[in-house]
Amino acid sequence: MEEQSTQHIMRPLYEVKGWLKFLGIVHIVTGALQCLTIIGALFGWIPLWIGILSLKTANNLGEAEDTDDAAAARTGLQNLGLIIKILGIFAIIGVCLSLAYVLIAGIAIFGALITGLAQS
Repeated sequence: MEEQSTQHIMRPLYEVKGWLKFLGIVHIVTGALQCLTIIGALFGWIPLWIGILSLKTANNLGEAEDTDDAAAARTGLQNLGLIIKILGIFAIIGVCLSLAYVLIAGIAIFGALITGLAQS
């Protein structure tokens, strides 16, 4: 089997590196705006981190494309993997918090119904 160059294998990622930069900038702006408030700063660092990683990833992919540098491609892929892992972890946290909210709301509604029936 013929050895393929890094550029050939990485072509799909090279083609979307502009979108990756765009998403990085959007995340940085969103995180910066969130950090303008005290409560927002508790969570605003997350999109900032993702945005910075996205820009680094796009730069690594651009370097790998320009120079056919396998090390830059690997670093870009590692950063992309980290971005996916961070988003996955926070998606799990979001789902858990949503389920907890639904459970608490359900208990509160059930409690209100029981209290209303007991008073009538």
